[in-house]
Amino acid sequence: MDYKITRHIGLALLLPVLGSILAVAIFYWFLEQTEPGNAFINIAGRQRMLSQQLVTFTHMVHAGQDEDRDELRETISDFDKSLKTLELGGQIIGLKLPPPPAEITDDILTAKRLWLELKPSLYLIANKPIDDSEAMAAYHAFVTKGDYLTKVSNQIVQAYVARDAELRRSMLSYLVIFVALAMISLLIGIRVARRYTVERQDAEDKLLKARDELEKRVEERTTELVDARDKAELANHAKSDFLKSMSHELRTPLNAILGFSQLLDMDEDSPLNEEHHIFVQDIMKAGYHLLDLVNDVLDLAKIEAGQLQTKTEEINLVTLSGDCVKQVTCAMALNRKITLENRITDPDLIIAGDTRRVRQVLINLLSNAVKYNRDGGKVTIDSVSTPGGFVRIQVNDNGLGITGDELSKLFEPFERLTHKNSSIEGAGIGLYVSKQLVESMHGSIGAESIKDNGSTFWFELPRAEKSSAQTTTIDDQRLVSQDRNRGTRQSVLYIEDNLSNVQVVKQALKKCPNIDFLSAESAESGLIIAKTEQPDLILMDIMLPGIDGVTANNLLKEAETTKTIPVIAVSANAMPEDTALALSSGFEAYLTKPVNIENLLQIIDNILDQDQSTPAPKALDQVNAI
Repeated sequence: MDYKITRHIGLALLLPVLGSILAVAIFYWFLEQTEPGNAFINIAGRQRMLSQQLVTFTHMVHAGQDEDRDELRETISDFDKSLKTLELGGQIIGLKLPPPPAEITDDILTAKRLWLELKPSLYLIANKPIDDSEAMAAYHAFVTKGDYLTKVSNQIVQAYVARDAELRRSMLSYLVIFVALAMISLLIGIRVARRYTVERQDAEDKLLKARDELEKRVEERTTELVDARDKAELANHAKSDFLKSMSHELRTPLNAILGFSQLLDMDEDSPLNEEHHIFVQDIMKAGYHLLDLVNDVLDLAKIEAGQLQTKTEEINLVTLSGDCVKQVTCAMALNRKITLENRITDPDLIIAGDTRRVRQVLINLLSNAVKYNRDGGKVTIDSVSTPGGFVRIQVNDNGLGITGDELSKLFEPFERLTHKNSSIEGAGIGLYVSKQLVESMHGSIGAESIKDNGSTFWFELPRAEKSSAQTTTIDDQRLVSQDRNRGTRQSVLYIEDNLSNVQVVKQALKKCPNIDFLSAESAESGLIIAKTEQPDLILMDIMLPGIDGVTANNLLKEAETTKTIPVIAVSANAMPEDTALALSSGFEAYLTKPVNIENLLQIIDNILDQDQSTPAPKALDQVNAI
């Protein structure tokens, strides 16, 4: 209950209680006030009776009745005491009574003077013979004033009675007033209590109503949030599906573009002339640039959805940096005569991170150092140890440089600074993605630059202790090209519904004269061919009409005649969950389109050449073309 309401109700109930207590106190005070009056009335009444007896006994003694003399003497003594009692407030007889009121005091003094005059006469009458002259004179004197004494005594009685009646009326009036006040207080208390009880009930009703409204609003808000969450999840799923579909739809034609470009560039029987070679290189450069954009958009979507995942492994920095320098040199630097120098030479320099993501970050920094450099410029990469057990990898260039104001915007998405309208390729998300990747591996990234004097981009990752386990990179898996003229004929079945992709693989396998190429446009027809032809290796697309590639692979593993045939997934699905699902279902490797022809042929050689009793190398599980 509210403290204010409780206080008012308490006060309301206290008023009638206090009024009742006060009325009772007044009643007892009234009794105390009327008790002395009753005593005085009794004393005055006795005095009046004694005065009458004095008159009676005096006449009887004068009439010769000597036996009444003792009664007369006793009455004289009693009257004397009674008068003194009235005068002194009862002290004579041991009563603690207050002095007589002022209006009665005059009558008592009159009675006293009269008594003092008559008292000697009464003693003479009581003690001397009646025929004694003094006794006779005393008798006549008493007869003259005796009745007056009785009258005065009667006046005293009447005065006390009148005073007592007035006092009783006053006390009764006061009592009625206070009882009325008590009743009024009680009624007020009841009314106040009822009022605050009603107010309390109203307050409780309002509180309950407010609670119900709040619960309703919370429920509505919760429903809105749930709906918003569901819509956000649907939007996120739609976005993921769109990106997945976009990636698939872009990678599929890119596979044909880059695949045929690689085949033309690798054709030793009919080599391209210089002009055509440049054309093919431009096609491949544009294709790989588009592939980089697709990968960056996918990474950006993962970052925004909070789904970016990295793993921690030991990375040999010498090997990884060497691979990245070679790749960027071949793809970009040679055409502009830009020199790339790798100063990382310590073979024991091991860092902790995700190999694929560290490669992605380093290639991005090296590519930017080349793109934004001047022709004939220089790019160096080195490493230094930093406090806290970190290793800093630095990429230095002597290019255009960046102003101080631009440095703060470097790692923002879609920010290309002053190069928005330049001919330099880029979407402005590479550095943003790199920053998120480095931070997800518990590192940091930054840059220093001076306008027109080059830039230094760096990132730091934790240093790892070298162990017996050696982490391989993709280039470690690219073995030296073998002689593909096998002594025994083998067959490869490619299950793919896109004819351009089929042609790319078919033409690539022509470099292996002893490999027979088989193809099927659906999983259903592919399963039939696999059972009848018993190929040595199957390449399987995932998104097939009808039965999908994962289901088809499961059916192959269940059939006795095909369960030992190795199957490689070749798909445009580049999402991590797609790769994980495929590898968990028993694929030997997962290649993401567009494929690197040399990598594809090398993997095929490795699998066909290995001992069938030995499982496929686990390093092939996550090979992705660059």
